[in-house]
Amino acid sequence: MPSALRHLLGAAIGLLAAPVAFYVTEAGARALRAALAGFVPGWTGLACLSAVAVLGAALTCWPGLSPLAAACCGVPLAVVGALFATEPEVATALARGLPYPPILPDPGEPAGAVAGLTGLYVLLGGLLTVSAARLWWRRES
Repeated sequence: MPSALRHLLGAAIGLLAAPVAFYVTEAGARALRAALAGFVPGWTGLACLSAVAVLGAALTCWPGLSPLAAACCGVPLAVVGALFATEPEVATALARGLPYPPILPDPGEPAGAVAGLTGLYVLLGGLLTVSAARLWWRRES
């Protein structure tokens, strides 16, 4: 596959994976919060966050896929997480405009608020971005 096509495909896959990672991370954070409040095991939260970890590993380690896949997924998540960390009121107001996926119940909170305020987006986005930069640097040298 030509290099330009591989990079374009990687960027498209990464951008398509970003909303999936966003909403599944939020579902995992909400499930863990509910489990903590109810003093019960948080298996649903663990499953959701494990699915996001598998998605991140696939974006990073898939043979033949450009490191842009991980970067195009990680950078938007890191930016959202940084916005929640620095300006939580602004981020929450912006999140109120996001649609909530139909597979998850709408709890009345803005989409992304729990994972954003707990720092999960910064962590996930940062790890994906650093892994993409590391892969890019390794391939260049």
